[in-house]
Amino acid sequence: MALDYVLHALDLLDENITLSSGASATKEDSQLLPMPSNDTPTQQPISSTRLHYLAGRLLISLNDPSRALVHLNIAASQTKSWPSLHLSIQRALTACNERCSILDDAPPTDMKKSFLELLINSGSCKLLSPKEMKDAQVKAWECDSTGSITREVVWNNDDTGKLNPPFEFAVSFLNSTHATTSDKVKACVSIKSCLDFQVEIESMQLVTTSGIFDVPNLSQCAMNRSQLQSLVRSEGSRRETSSFAKHEQGGVEFNRNDLTFFMTELTLPSNLSDVALGGVDTSKFIPKSGRLCNMGLSHSAGNICESRFDNEQQKININGKPISISSISESSSFFLGGVPLVCHGIVLTLKQDNSSLKLQIDRPTLISPLLRSGVQQSMMEESNYTAHSWYRPAHHPWFLGPRVLRVLGPRPHMHVTNLTEPQTNGKAVEGTVNRIVLKLNAGRDEDCWDVRVRLKCTSSKKPRITSEQPTDATPTSPNDVSIDVEPDRMPIFVRKSKDSSTKTVSEGGVTLPTGWSPREDVGTDESHDVTTLLSSHLEAGKSLLCPLDIFRPLDKSFPTPESDAFTCSTSYEVVIMYKQVRAGKDSTNSNDSGDEVMVMQSGSIEWITPFKAGFSQSKGPKPFPCGIQHSSNMLLQPNPPSVMGNEIVIADGERVHMRCSLKANGLGSSVTASLLDVTNESSSNQKEELYSSGSGLFMNQTNQGSKLSLSYSVLAQKDIESANGQETIPLGVISVNWKPSSLILPDDQTMIDDEFGSAHGPLCVLNVSPMIFHGPQGKVLSSPFSANLLKCPSTPKVGVPFAVKYQITNKTAKSQSLVLNLNDAQDEQQLLGTGKSKEESQLAPFEAKTFSFTFMSMVAGNVGRPSLTVSSSRHQTYVVNETLMPQTLFVMP
Repeated sequence: MALDYVLHALDLLDENITLSSGASATKEDSQLLPMPSNDTPTQQPISSTRLHYLAGRLLISLNDPSRALVHLNIAASQTKSWPSLHLSIQRALTACNERCSILDDAPPTDMKKSFLELLINSGSCKLLSPKEMKDAQVKAWECDSTGSITREVVWNNDDTGKLNPPFEFAVSFLNSTHATTSDKVKACVSIKSCLDFQVEIESMQLVTTSGIFDVPNLSQCAMNRSQLQSLVRSEGSRRETSSFAKHEQGGVEFNRNDLTFFMTELTLPSNLSDVALGGVDTSKFIPKSGRLCNMGLSHSAGNICESRFDNEQQKININGKPISISSISESSSFFLGGVPLVCHGIVLTLKQDNSSLKLQIDRPTLISPLLRSGVQQSMMEESNYTAHSWYRPAHHPWFLGPRVLRVLGPRPHMHVTNLTEPQTNGKAVEGTVNRIVLKLNAGRDEDCWDVRVRLKCTSSKKPRITSEQPTDATPTSPNDVSIDVEPDRMPIFVRKSKDSSTKTVSEGGVTLPTGWSPREDVGTDESHDVTTLLSSHLEAGKSLLCPLDIFRPLDKSFPTPESDAFTCSTSYEVVIMYKQVRAGKDSTNSNDSGDEVMVMQSGSIEWITPFKAGFSQSKGPKPFPCGIQHSSNMLLQPNPPSVMGNEIVIADGERVHMRCSLKANGLGSSVTASLLDVTNESSSNQKEELYSSGSGLFMNQTNQGSKLSLSYSVLAQKDIESANGQETIPLGVISVNWKPSSLILPDDQTMIDDEFGSAHGPLCVLNVSPMIFHGPQGKVLSSPFSANLLKCPSTPKVGVPFAVKYQITNKTAKSQSLVLNLNDAQDEQQLLGTGKSKEESQLAPFEAKTFSFTFMSMVAGNVGRPSLTVSSSRHQTYVVNETLMPQTLFVMP
């Protein structure tokens, strides 16, 4: 009857639990937060456990062991955290199995698992008597029905956290808080036995977030606390983990509370995409958007920053509460500053007699603070990364390093140096090929295989910065406006063609120098993936030179104020890619080993011309305007200038004397080019040679700051077919043939294997285009008169009369009236003159008339001559106007 009451009470209790769980499930359906995975049955009240245990004992007393096993197994599964009751249930299970084996009416339950649970549960193991302890060990390690001598047991802590593991363990990483993929890192494993009996650990495996690692030769790498301290303190006598050779396999015996340390070395995987924390793309270790998952900022081990992206909505979930590892989707997590590597489990092979037991101890709480989900409520979490990384059991010393190692992706150790930029100040010369030399230095601990290069460049024109412009211009000022470069003058990276006579024109219309062609590994965005091989193997610590040649043609168009106001600049990015093999690794084939890494080198170039030119009139304003009708020559304008702005007014048929000053632009401490010859091509019929380097002149090589001034004359002739009466012409077209001045690499640098050797900067390529300078614009106007000075002595003598004669010709078919005015007003009378000082004269059509004046100087030295003005009454313009430029004579004694 007692059994019936107990079974009826169990039925009522199960029905009540079912109804309660259904209601709570309906309420929790709206909560979408992921919960930790739990394979244990639904939590039962204590009364249910007691009733099952009571039912089992009653059935044993009624000699019904098969039914008793069902209730006892249920009770045993619910009392793992209740050692005393659990031990009583296990004893009842043992007695029940013995009854089953005697009656033969039900197969006995395999008690190996029960005995193992008793032994590895330190709480229940303490309650066993010596005889029960010995019997449990014999039955736990005996062969099963299949003849296997090895069993696998996984120990998981329950939700209460009250169960003590059979072994306490901790794994920390020595010497550093960070490492790189494929590195070998030192680790220290501490094992403390919580069992009440002796056991031998035959082998050990570490279960980490990056895979399972074996700890070889336990007997050789094991040490106690004093040996460990002595090993760490004495750097000179420290045993390297590589000395733990894989021979003489042996185990380590453990008694209760025994503590042993194991020094080992772990080889990190080269690919972290399969770590247990979810799919991690190590090539994007710094995402564009990221949020901190905790506030553990410290220099000791950094902060773990995780960004989880929703592939469908492309949003970031701010991290908060712990989640299970299985809920993380593949390729969804990114970690700032390295992927965390932590040992969260250990697999021990326990040996006793001739039987083995493989025991796996999992501690998922060691990695749960690294994974968060949901909204973070507080600024400082209770379990931040720093506290989590340095937390350890009391038996594990602090000097053994953090438990979490931050593993970074492969990092390039190659150093790239621009050898050209310091000497050119980031400038390049138009019209020739400019060479940029990059020096690639391999790291001391890496071998570089399959070294390749890829380029990306963009060009634009920006306002030229002058000294008048303010240096504190705001970002919105017009100086920040850029315009596109002309397609036919776009800078382009080039390389030598196989055929030296090849003439190439790029897609944009850029005509390249003979024997040069565009590079194929240059793009404007990331989609361009063409590369060029620089070296198949660059040994550790070695260097090589990478020449990059770029070209921009000269401007052959007529200059405008807008063209001089802008300067062209080119920004480029050089991507060096290679396969990195750590020094000391056995690797001879770059295609089979090595981590893909890249180094980026950015730079910019400002384009300059080889020479600058300045133009001016040799004799200043002309005193014979010949009656041209221009605002600068009108009678109503007193003392008008003959040059209005940059415009020079010229009478038809007049010869203008000009001066051109050439100066080579500076390129660092050197110059851009040297002169070969200079010609004036303003006349379509012939070319006037102004300078030649073979003429024996002193200036065959231009120097920094030196100028070459050349004089020439231009005959202004108006186009007869011009209908508007005026024509604008350049006062000279100066063609400069030049030779680029190359820079030389330092003596300690190796030469580049081509025809240019150690030259860089502007290269001396053949057949460079000449540089064309257009003189100032001159406006040629029709003149009704022609006037010139017929006679004027250069050095008259004191007291000797001398004559000054002018000739004026009427070039029109109309009679002209001229008004002459000799300005002889002097503060001191130095010259005595004869002739009419004011006169009105008539000129018949096409008539030429001479006007003569006689002077005599009373003093010696520099004497001012009276200025003459002749004006046309019809046109109200000046024919002769010597007031624009004072007239002087040097009188000899």
